Amino acid sequence: MGIVSGLIISKYEDAISALILLAVYMPVVAAAGGNTGSQAATLVVRALATNAITLNDWAKVLWKEFRISLLIAGVLASVIVGRVVLFSGDVPLPEGMNIYSIGLAIGLAISVQVIISTTLGGLLPLVARGFRLDPAVLVSPVLASVVDITGMLIYFFTVTRLLGL
Repeated sequence: MGIVSGLIISKYEDAISALILLAVYMPVVAAAGGNTGSQAATLVVRALATNAITLNDWAKVLWKEFRISLLIAGVLASVIVGRVVLFSGDVPLPEGMNIYSIGLAIGLAISVQVIISTTLGGLLPLVARGFRLDPAVLVSPVLASVVDITGMLIYFFTVTRLLGL
């Protein structure tokens, strides 16, 4: 999946050239989505294994993971906005841009990534079980691939649209 992520990044190389600060936060967004999605998947796989939930509980799982993802997204967005504003203020910026709007754009991107990844991580084990596949084996590689690709798409789409790059 590195090839696909590389293609996505190359599509946005003009944006990265215009604002090199974007390259610094790419791994943060990707890691946040991967970590939150994996944690959600692990908890659901365990709940399936212990029969604490069944396939019929998909709506309950979706609602729970979505609410948790909102909380995590809010905290991470606040931290990343603070990080950008406090520690990246001396970076040269393109004309008409300010560090606050950049921080907010990156914060929104990480929020969207975390919400999607956590929700997907919670539902993917149920989908695997529905197809009579072992969620413990299937979920990790599929989730990692999907999160890597969507992470870069979400990040660059969000920041380029919000910042007009």
